[in-house]
Amino acid sequence: MRIAVCIKQIPDPEIAPSLFRVDEDARRVVTIPGMSPVISPFDEQAVEAALRIRDALGADAEVRITALTVGDESARGIVKHVLALGVDDAVTMSDPAFADSDGYATAHALAKAIAKLGTVDLVLAGRQAADGDAGVVGPGLAELLGIPAITFARRIDVADGAVRAVRVLEDGSETVEAPLPALVTVSHEMGNVRNASLRETMRAARKPVETWTPADIGAAAGEVGAAGARRRLERLYVPVSLAEAEFLLPNAELRGAAASVARDEAGNLRLTRHVFTRCEPGNDSWRVTARTLNLPKDAVFGTARHAVLRVRGAPVFYAPYIKFPVSDDRQSGFLFPNLGYSGENGFDLAIPHYFNLAPNYDATLTARWASRRGAGLEAEFRHLSPWDRTTFSAALLAGDNLHNGDLSRKDWERQQAAGASVPPTFDPANRWLAGIDHWGRLGRLSSRVDFAAVSDRDYFRDLGTELGIARRIALERRAELRYRTGGLSMRLWAQGFQRLDEIQRKEYQRLPELEVSYGGGFGPLEYALAAEGASFRRNSEGLSGIAALTGERLHLEPRVALPLRRPYGFLIASAGYRYTEYRLAAAGERKTRRRRIE
Repeated sequence: MRIAVCIKQIPDPEIAPSLFRVDEDARRVVTIPGMSPVISPFDEQAVEAALRIRDALGADAEVRITALTVGDESARGIVKHVLALGVDDAVTMSDPAFADSDGYATAHALAKAIAKLGTVDLVLAGRQAADGDAGVVGPGLAELLGIPAITFARRIDVADGAVRAVRVLEDGSETVEAPLPALVTVSHEMGNVRNASLRETMRAARKPVETWTPADIGAAAGEVGAAGARRRLERLYVPVSLAEAEFLLPNAELRGAAASVARDEAGNLRLTRHVFTRCEPGNDSWRVTARTLNLPKDAVFGTARHAVLRVRGAPVFYAPYIKFPVSDDRQSGFLFPNLGYSGENGFDLAIPHYFNLAPNYDATLTARWASRRGAGLEAEFRHLSPWDRTTFSAALLAGDNLHNGDLSRKDWERQQAAGASVPPTFDPANRWLAGIDHWGRLGRLSSRVDFAAVSDRDYFRDLGTELGIARRIALERRAELRYRTGGLSMRLWAQGFQRLDEIQRKEYQRLPELEVSYGGGFGPLEYALAAEGASFRRNSEGLSGIAALTGERLHLEPRVALPLRRPYGFLIASAGYRYTEYRLAAAGERKTRRRRIE
């Protein structure tokens, strides 16, 4: 399978605006000497999509990825960059005849180049160039090639001679499929892109890059460059301010409209009488209106004055001054609040505060208030080191007005009216959650702890959580140690459960289980021994018969094998023995029942 990825070089958006100059006479952006262009971020997402497809299909698919670009010699930098990421080869169409190409002329040159490559199964491109933002090269290229096109893809899969993509829409997403060959344009929702290692960067620097001229791709002089362009740029200039403008700030994940937008020479933005939201286009579930909004260039936080938070048009919160994050950099401070409403909980407001304590550990403390239940706190602490990744979670709602620890207020009132045996008064209960999620490795020893507990079985149904603990029928509690060296493997672990359904019976606990296995060889003979011992316990109060049984299990399995392999075939002679023994005892009994399975 062969994939062609179309890429484009653009001026580095990280360069200070003061280092750019607009030549209005030549209608072009001029940078100071020495400023190298970079790959358009959307095209880098397309390269990442191609690499993910190759990874998913595996080595047997023999996927070959070729990068194509139209530009001068400065484009070789981005070509070397994608080669370092894992692209197999690249072609640069560099010639003075390609200069001043518009979207159509660029698409025409790329179509000719793809035809020269031979059979290409899939063409990928960014959804638009990050400098011109026209977004016409991809669809235009598909039209010239006579193949189907899928645009704004955030996920791409290839199988059975077809490409399936999840497209980003204004109000959600859709999944579409097209037969190969096809063209797909990739959106930034594809996710994070990989980084090139130093070794691959050095290797890419030595890779040859083909350079094609219009004659090499069979294009006439009037078909490419300015002669083949069908769009004319009338004027290029830098606006000092805009009136009645709509804005989209991808890095800050903000969109909205303002009476005026002004940018100073340092690149700082100031918006007046504006409205903004982080909701996707077409969804205005919440928005903030403010008198002024200041977004300093490269700052972590933006500020707004006289801000009003509106939920579905209704004002719910006012702040004369508010500071909010506009980047992914870790900084201590308040995060965006979560506001919801339900018929059972009423208004539910959560205000998280993030604490950037150190490069390898942080914490989040969330104050939560549900109008019909009460106030509470949620906390999360994360620690990362070369040998462990650990998260501690906790939550407390003191005195839930709608739950007494066993029953909701509605169930208590219903059972009291029916004459059931319930407490005479409804006493609000403290409701809590605790959890530990740990992964560790030190040399040949590894550890794992997955523990979660809640005050009652209705906790997740009533309160949910923003912490990283999923709601399940039962919460697992597990702790284990593993050791591996050579042919020896050992595992010591314990396991228990907290049921969250209507069944009140105590579950069995594995306290503990030891597994040992060893394998090796003696000349042509291979041997292995597996042994396992486990103890199963439960609280058998009120239980009888088989439900009250506890016990231990022993399992042994030695095995030997003699493999005989020749160029014309193989034969493996093996023998083994399985021995399993259970020792069971009922509650209150001293007698041990033994059962062997051989």
